[in-house]
Amino acid sequence: LWLCLFVVVMESVFESFGLSFVISNPREQDNPIVYASENFYKTTGYSPKEVINRNCRFLQGKDTSRQSVCEIRDAIREERATSTCLLNYRKNGTPFWNAFHLEPVKDVHGMTEFYIGVQVDVTEMFKSALGEAAVSECSKDVCSKAQQLANEVKKYADKLHENARVSVAVADSIPSPLLSGLSTINHAFCLTDPSIPGNPMVYCSPGFLRMTRYSSSELIGKPCSMLQGELTDQKEVEKIRAAIHHEPPRPVSACLANYRKDGEVFMNSVHIAPVNCSSGKVKYFCGVQSEVPINVDEGCKTSNPLVLLKQKGVIGAVRVAARGLADSGLVRKPDHQVPCNSVLNPDKLTEK
Repeated sequence: LWLCLFVVVMESVFESFGLSFVISNPREQDNPIVYASENFYKTTGYSPKEVINRNCRFLQGKDTSRQSVCEIRDAIREERATSTCLLNYRKNGTPFWNAFHLEPVKDVHGMTEFYIGVQVDVTEMFKSALGEAAVSECSKDVCSKAQQLANEVKKYADKLHENARVSVAVADSIPSPLLSGLSTINHAFCLTDPSIPGNPMVYCSPGFLRMTRYSSSELIGKPCSMLQGELTDQKEVEKIRAAIHHEPPRPVSACLANYRKDGEVFMNSVHIAPVNCSSGKVKYFCGVQSEVPINVDEGCKTSNPLVLLKQKGVIGAVRVAARGLADSGLVRKPDHQVPCNSVLNPDKLTEK
């Protein structure tokens, strides 16, 4: 009963702002929506089942400005607020001009927990005498309300986290911009942090969770050695350890018997390589896993060129995702945002 009342109070507080908005969780794969206001459903025509756990890009269409989309994407990567105006589409396909504001919600440590995306249908404003001036003034008001809403969202962060899909394993130390890049990589892999004693796992992809059958809470903060067992070849383990501790660390491929949570043995062809930050310092080690057939006579082939090629591709994608990282976050910090009225083109609305 108490929990139900808590949810009712939370929704009542959020809805009191009278805004069309969504709250997304950047610490989950593809930054999914975990809450949407009633006005959002009314504005877009979508139902909760069609919105929750999806990325907000489903509102985009063929005439949506790529410049505006890139501005929003950059702001998410840089964990900052931004305002822009772009053409979006309702469920029935009709376009509308959306004065959009993005506001990050940060915890006491400065880590981004959520993003608030506020939408205002300003199509009719373009037809008024004030036109873009009215839209600009409206955007300022939305920005102020979004900041107030962010303060309220902080109070209900724990409840919002319960609505999230637990499809990846992520440590709090992983910055949200990096997660955005990692979520696009479809393979079984994990990141470990050599700056922490024991070099524990700080990120495990959905594929890694499926392969090992462990949950997020069972993996984060633990060493990869938790997958080893009686049949694990210690010579292969030593080869991995030597490559990691080499100065400088070097990539290594190995094949060894690992164990799933339920005790089932599988042969894991793994490729491990260092991932550097912008200063050249090793920030993480990335281990890419590929399950291969068990062959008693031939053992596990570590030199399969196709498997290794795919694994190196994953390593490359992880390095691209991490290339903007400094020791304390992203290098690039823009001094300005794209003005709302810089991407407006009301004529697009009459092309339908």
